[in-house]
Amino acid sequence: MKRFYSIAGLVVVAFLAFGGVIKYGSLQAQSDNSGNIVIQWQSEDESNVGAYYVQRSASASSGYQDVSSIFKPRGNYFTYQFTDYAVFKTTETNSYFYRIRIEGKDNSESYSDHVFVTHTTSGVRRTWGSLKAMFR
Repeated sequence: MKRFYSIAGLVVVAFLAFGGVIKYGSLQAQSDNSGNIVIQWQSEDESNVGAYYVQRSASASSGYQDVSSIFKPRGNYFTYQFTDYAVFKTTETNSYFYRIRIEGKDNSESYSDHVFVTHTTSGVRRTWGSLKAMFR
């Protein structure tokens, strides 16, 4: 019984530290018509937020990599949006998982739930994107 209370206590502490930072259900990712993926979320309480990091993975449980960062939170109830332009280089159909890593002002961190998106690019888009990348 003691163990249950200690685990429940940790959950409550984690919720108090980061619960309500991102509005529940507001994290969304969708493939747009130009070969990119748009990620959007709304904040609730940013009083302890130092930075947000958008992370992408091919698996829901591991392998997440930072693809963008926001070091200046904009305030409570702000809607954030990030466009992932790097996905046009992939094969024709891929599935991605996105989540937000929240870094606290006290260097603590937490993660949002993940969202899933299936993304399809055309061969023409991939070729044009590769040509542009060669001349950057």
